[in-house]
Amino acid sequence: MNEFHALVIGLSISVLAGCNQSGKEPEQARKNDFTLTAAPGTSMDGAIDKFKLLVGHCPGIYKYKTDVESVEYMSQGHADFLVTVVKKPTVLPPQSYGMGHTCHFSVDKSQATVSKRPCAWLCTGDDMTGIDGEYHSYAQGKLIGPKVKPWANLRQAIASTRLDMSDIQGGGLSAGAAKLALWGAENMRWSELQEIQTTKYGLVMKDSDSQRGQKLCFNGNVIEIVVDKSVPGSKVFLGGAFDDSGRIYRFVALKSTGEIIEQSRVKFCGIVTGQQHYPNSAGGVAHAVHLVGLFDLPENKSE
Repeated sequence: MNEFHALVIGLSISVLAGCNQSGKEPEQARKNDFTLTAAPGTSMDGAIDKFKLLVGHCPGIYKYKTDVESVEYMSQGHADFLVTVVKKPTVLPPQSYGMGHTCHFSVDKSQATVSKRPCAWLCTGDDMTGIDGEYHSYAQGKLIGPKVKPWANLRQAIASTRLDMSDIQGGGLSAGAAKLALWGAENMRWSELQEIQTTKYGLVMKDSDSQRGQKLCFNGNVIEIVVDKSVPGSKVFLGGAFDDSGRIYRFVALKSTGEIIEQSRVKFCGIVTGQQHYPNSAGGVAHAVHLVGLFDLPENKSE
């Protein structure tokens, strides 16, 4: 049996070839070691380097190593590593519900991606009780954003994210708004946006639940606009505006924003994700409709 050894965040990693020509059973992982096995037909080439990346992005695997039953490397398919938790964890907290779960990790230099709540604990090493079970990405132990599915069009994207949209108190985005924005940064089209049913500001403020996923357009002036690059590889613009009637909007602007800055006169069309209520400069609370969409610019309408 061929064994390779590497130092990964202070750990001795025993890497065992998937094809055991000696006929011996693979040795069990010692308390301070991980034993990597290969899926059938998988070469171990590159396994150590990739595992270093995985543990770097997901230090919870190291923190809860006592409860890691196995780590399997795959060179083909939808995942790079299958990390299985023992059926009776002794270190992983009970509220993680990690018992017996197998986590399917994809990893590269910038991030690791995985679904399931227990797997989020393995990435951050922190309490992730409130996270949903969808795909999320992590970098250096930090949640950096949801992984979005390759929806074929805007209607599919809205249908898949609508239930995760919600009203927001203060700053931030709802999970549904974030997922729609990440997908839309590359895929939203002005022509598809115009095909979505239109709603009204008053209807959203009256009953946002019934209006989520519909389109709302306005003409007005930008209050503020700033780039957000918190998710590697994705750039969107966050801001606020008021229309000619003084109604307030908070938005995630996708794709081109041209030379739009504070006080610019604009037209914006976006998908309603809910209401947003946040402190204003006068010491009160501002009430806005939150949108994810596009500015009416030639470059955004040319696709």
